[in-house]
Amino acid sequence: MLWTSLCGDVYGFIGLQVKTIRERLTRKSEAMIKLVAIIFKGLYDAQKASRDHFLNDFDSCCAGSNDFMDMSEKCEDIITDIRNECILSPKAEQTLELRAGFLLGLYCSDAVYAAQKISYFVFQDIYESEDITSILFTVEWLDEMPDNDVAVQVKITMGDYMADVLEYLDDIMIQKALEALVTKCVLYYIEELLLRASTHKSGRDSFFVDNRRALERMEGDVRVFKEYFEEFDEDFPTLRKTVETEFDFFETIQEIISIAGGCSDEDIRDYIYAFQNRVKNYDITYAIVGDLYHLVNPSEEKQVYEVIKSMEDDLKESNNNSTEDAATIHARVPGLHLETMLKNTITNSARKRPGEGKGLFSWG
Repeated sequence: MLWTSLCGDVYGFIGLQVKTIRERLTRKSEAMIKLVAIIFKGLYDAQKASRDHFLNDFDSCCAGSNDFMDMSEKCEDIITDIRNECILSPKAEQTLELRAGFLLGLYCSDAVYAAQKISYFVFQDIYESEDITSILFTVEWLDEMPDNDVAVQVKITMGDYMADVLEYLDDIMIQKALEALVTKCVLYYIEELLLRASTHKSGRDSFFVDNRRALERMEGDVRVFKEYFEEFDEDFPTLRKTVETEFDFFETIQEIISIAGGCSDEDIRDYIYAFQNRVKNYDITYAIVGDLYHLVNPSEEKQVYEVIKSMEDDLKESNNNSTEDAATIHARVPGLHLETMLKNTITNSARKRPGEGKGLFSWG
């Protein structure tokens, strides 16, 4: 396990404060609970404001996850001591439970956040690797790597980091780190594929020399990724559901590419619906499906836009127009949100799509 002195530093001081308050007030004092509630509120605000300052690299994320769980345990110890040593009125008990609940919930969610943010630093290395990202989806990837060498390198990199994760974290947080790694792996692969679409210049020819072979190579890459995560089935059996959910979405994208590239006779409408059911944003569906057509069959791009427009009313029924609260934003790990990645890919694209400049891709 990996820790820092954070928990001891914070709760050594807090323990002295609470001890001093208890010694100077009676067991029935309402003022004591009010003062403890103020302390918990201060801890809550400090944790929320400073969490990200502790999570600057892989090791600090591992340590942070453990530290935040330890802080949760120390907080619970203080609450137990107060309940054992004081006579609390119903109102005092309610106040203590409310303030403690907020703080404990934040510590636990931040511990999960830290474990999940590990994926960010794992893939930071992968993005920067000359043997991985710079080769993925290139002619070299297509023609010279029948054994899916790039995907194998991604697997090796994830495995190197996971060896430390298994040593540094407890099982619950290992599960969270693995789930995040699955999600990030899929998002990374999709993002890099879409970046190739954004740089593709031809209005007639596919980005790939051979669409069918490219699809076969993608299937092989995905098989390498899945087989890696399946190695954890025995110790973390519920991880399989995350693997299925995340890779199912990429398989939807694969099928859209297959249809667009003339390798499948399936109805594109079925997969447009499947894509929309996951992203729940009509503008994203419109743009990304168009990008996938532009990648492998640019001459059909305009036609698929017309198909999507004909489905607009039905697709928009599943649009997600909910606003996010502060807690949701606080808990969002960089690089793990599908909608954010797709929006960024769309807005950062160098190419112009039909409808752009008319408010189609405004994310307000």
